[in-house]
Amino acid sequence: MGTKHTPRERKMRNEGLRRFRRRDAAPAIDTKHAVMDIYLVPEAILVRGAVVMARVAFTEGNDYKARPVVITAVSAGSVEVRPCTSSQLGLRRAGNLLLTDLATAGLSRATAVRPDAITIPLTDIVGAYGRLSGQDMSRVFGRRLTVTAA
Repeated sequence: MGTKHTPRERKMRNEGLRRFRRRDAAPAIDTKHAVMDIYLVPEAILVRGAVVMARVAFTEGNDYKARPVVITAVSAGSVEVRPCTSSQLGLRRAGNLLLTDLATAGLSRATAVRPDAITIPLTDIVGAYGRLSGQDMSRVFGRRLTVTAA
């Protein structure tokens, strides 16, 4: 004879992998996303050309998205960054620069840097990936000759 199950137990069994979403079946753990935490990235990492994860606000509405950004300038309490995208549309969009050395940047998929810079508070940086390679730095920021006085 088989084991008798209650209707509730049968329903839980039939839901398969979705059962972890049921509040009464899930263990009592904190399920908030890491982006919701305040994580202070060391200032030594926040340099021009660093690739970090940051909260970037949408142009419309009050919401934001965590995405990789390239730091262009750091000032007291804020950072100027260029957002990155890995969407197929973003990779083909005119003006976006496709990164060539993903391993040095700490990224795992094809990524393009947008040409527009935005300013975000330091508290919106939630993690660090890597740095742009020399070739990607010259492509993203352009070659600038520095003249020093003799």
